[in-house]
Amino acid sequence: MARAMQAVWLVELVGFAIAAGLMHRNSLGVCEIAAWLAAWWFGFRALIVAESFRNGETNKSPRPPAHQIGFFAALRLFVAEYLATVLTFNFMFPLERWLLPLPATPTVTGRKTPVILIHGFICNRGYWRFFANALERARLGPVYGVTLEPVLGSIDEHARRLGEVIEQVCRSTGAPQVALVGHSMGGLISRAYLHSGGASRVERIVTLGSPHHGTLGAHPVRKLAEDAKQMCIKSVWLTTLNAHESRPCPVPITSMLTPHDNIVYPQNSALLAYPNARNLHFHGLGHVELVFSPKVMRAVIEELQR
Repeated sequence: MARAMQAVWLVELVGFAIAAGLMHRNSLGVCEIAAWLAAWWFGFRALIVAESFRNGETNKSPRPPAHQIGFFAALRLFVAEYLATVLTFNFMFPLERWLLPLPATPTVTGRKTPVILIHGFICNRGYWRFFANALERARLGPVYGVTLEPVLGSIDEHARRLGEVIEQVCRSTGAPQVALVGHSMGGLISRAYLHSGGASRVERIVTLGSPHHGTLGAHPVRKLAEDAKQMCIKSVWLTTLNAHESRPCPVPITSMLTPHDNIVYPQNSALLAYPNARNLHFHGLGHVELVFSPKVMRAVIEELQR
């Protein structure tokens, strides 16, 4: 994933260099060229985020009055999600190996139970750098970030790889169990590992914006990736996974979701139906912003300390 994002960097740089050359030949000055390239770089990404919010609003779940937002709150929501998207996809993902250590090396010692952070679809462990900082400051951990590949593989493959990482972490720390925090698809990977026989290794699960009952956002790319196909609403894979929801989850589990999610929609698909599950709503946040929100970080810390 990181190599792919680095390749995108290179392609963009080459494209910008060619565009700058062509504009220079047309007698444009340096400032004009810079303005055009900046408008393209920022504008293209803004359009992608705007389209995600349009889809999320078109297919939104019913919202009670307490979750309605006005113009300025919606503007803040868009800007924050845009900045989080730019930061992750253009910097944190390509630089993942320098942002979080490999699973064999803890970032901090303190609490006995290791915390493993699990990314979502087409992401990697670089996503969690600021989140890991917050957990470390709270003396949780040791904290690990894991990158699960192949990127377009199945969630079951990701769960098997997660199981290998968990065993590696337990061996290196001597801990009998780990706590799992998963964003988006990472929450489904956690549940898939749990129900494949991993409950004895898990102390607690916290999911952030996870499509527990699917998302329409996965449908356009379902033919390109097996994990996207599995996240489609009413997929066979999700139906099988959610057959367990009629009885209590084997471990404490919490779903944190936003009623304004622009990737997981309808947004109530992030609700868990286990009798012992906790569902916590966070008003006015986007999908990517969930991992950067201080109030979400505080809530996760509280759940892990319960």
